[in-house]
Amino acid sequence: AYSCGSGGNEGDAGVGADHIPGTPTAGDPNSWMLACIGTGVSRPFNANDQVALNYLYGNVTGSNPIPDGNYRIVSEASGKVVDVDANLINDNGAKVQQWSWLDGANQKWSFTYLGGGYYRITSLASGKVLDADANIIAANGAKVQQWDWLGGDNQQWVLQPQGNGTFAIYNKRSAKVLDVDANNIGNDGAIMQQGAWVNGNNQRWDIQPL
Repeated sequence: AYSCGSGGNEGDAGVGADHIPGTPTAGDPNSWMLACIGTGVSRPFNANDQVALNYLYGNVTGSNPIPDGNYRIVSEASGKVVDVDANLINDNGAKVQQWSWLDGANQKWSFTYLGGGYYRITSLASGKVLDADANIIAANGAKVQQWDWLGGDNQQWVLQPQGNGTFAIYNKRSAKVLDVDANNIGNDGAIMQQGAWVNGNNQRWDIQPL
């Protein structure tokens, strides 16, 4: 349908196409990956392009900066910790939020190094893992939640050290970072989400051993 303004549907050549998770199944008129673009025109990759490229060729990489063990994850911006909603602790999709430190198991996380720079981050309370919503994985503001471990790229995280001893926590699938809602930064219950890295203190985390 996007063939330089001429022609029609080019068809599937009898073999169909593989859908890349997190990208649309319909045409995307704003994609950089179209057949036609004017001479000398520069167009950035949009969010769907980035998800597709990350899926095919890999994305953010890291090292193994902390040993396996149990930690609390403290926001540089608020001093509050990453916390799973205790009222829904056994549920897939339970909200991950920030909260004042109460020494609860729902505020403690097990970091397991998987190799290749990636970690699994598991709630000690539920045994479920930190997970970015795969249905809207390309979006800034996509929900970060807990879910059963399925081995998905949306459940794997890279720890990138920052100069002050904190870390940016990047999602393998989206290459976006763990981010606490800056509009509610002083509040218990402010949601965890993913966002493009802008070097905000709401995106930097002090990972403290327990």
